[in-house]
Amino acid sequence: MKSNLNAKKSTPPGPTSLNRDIRVEGWTAPGFERVRDALQSNVDVREEFDADFAMYLEGELVVDLQVREFNGSGQIKTIDSVYPIFSVTKAMTLFVLMSLVEEGSIDVDWPMSYIWPEFGQAGKEVITIRQVASHQAGLPAFDEPTTVFDLTDWELCIDRLARQTPRWTPGSAHGYHAITVGYLLGEIIRRVTGETVGAKFSKQFALPLQLSAWIGLPVLEQFRVQPIQEFQSSETALGFEWSELNQAVMNFPPVNAETFNQKGIWTAEIPAANGIADARSLARLFATATRGPLLRFRDNTIQLMTDPQVDGPDLVLHDQPTRFGIGFLLPNSRAPMLSPSSFGHDGRGGALAFADRDTNIAYAYVTSIANLELGPDRRNTRLTTAIREVLLDYNFF
Repeated sequence: MKSNLNAKKSTPPGPTSLNRDIRVEGWTAPGFERVRDALQSNVDVREEFDADFAMYLEGELVVDLQVREFNGSGQIKTIDSVYPIFSVTKAMTLFVLMSLVEEGSIDVDWPMSYIWPEFGQAGKEVITIRQVASHQAGLPAFDEPTTVFDLTDWELCIDRLARQTPRWTPGSAHGYHAITVGYLLGEIIRRVTGETVGAKFSKQFALPLQLSAWIGLPVLEQFRVQPIQEFQSSETALGFEWSELNQAVMNFPPVNAETFNQKGIWTAEIPAANGIADARSLARLFATATRGPLLRFRDNTIQLMTDPQVDGPDLVLHDQPTRFGIGFLLPNSRAPMLSPSSFGHDGRGGALAFADRDTNIAYAYVTSIANLELGPDRRNTRLTTAIREVLLDYNFF
């Protein structure tokens, strides 16, 4: 989920970028050329310089595009680049969780303490997996001072969360658990399966689907990563002050490009925030929840993913409205996606991946150029608008 904390004063890509050779490369199925045009528009208005976009329709790849820079020697960045995706990582973790629900190994209405007994203290005895996944648990931040290095220590993080007292009565409100939700759900996955969430994702999804997507990047894949660049204005320019809770969630430790561009962070498992992927892989992952040859989930499981659990002002995100199913972000004014039947997750700076049940579209956009402004990301808005126009042409709506 995009946050505007830690945005530093700087300028957009400067005048020299006017002379840069930025091209849209790749492929679209016949009839989807308008989507390529939308991506080209992002380049033309100088809001995009390095990105991947992919889309599946009913389990078949129909758009596979890359924005790359060229110089006199050719393409500067390789076609197989991968990107830090920030909170889109939560969707990867949620697919693992829901696969365990699908097979009957987990019930989202179980108390967390049923699987993780040490968690059942300090007022958390009856908090359910459902409440944690939908950001209702009252554990949005670590109470103890936590460094970036601490995030790489799994046992330290889960021990701190097990001992904490909720900041609000669980189930009475919701507030975005930007980092902590990954450890909370990840520990449930680890206790049920005996595997870390990153290892389980690899076995359950990445290997059989041939995805370039990881929670815990192998060292041998580091050369492919395109670090995030942040260019937007400071939070002062946004017109409001951040509360103590906002600061605790987003600043201790800081959730920003500087933190998540570190190789030591890439190789750890931070299941809410440090995923690395390309767009083709994320779209293919979401296609497992749409009709077609990649479908892996029954209708009742997908319904569980998408039934609204919370809807309204978010205690962490400065009372901005958020709407969640079982962990998956549902369309709202901040993230409209494609239609009311969409579900997925966005990430800091503009990454977005989702499935749409009505059209059986699976969508993924990743970029190294962060847009930290409030509201829907304009680059995604152009892409989703073009997709709607194509679908209208084909009478999908």
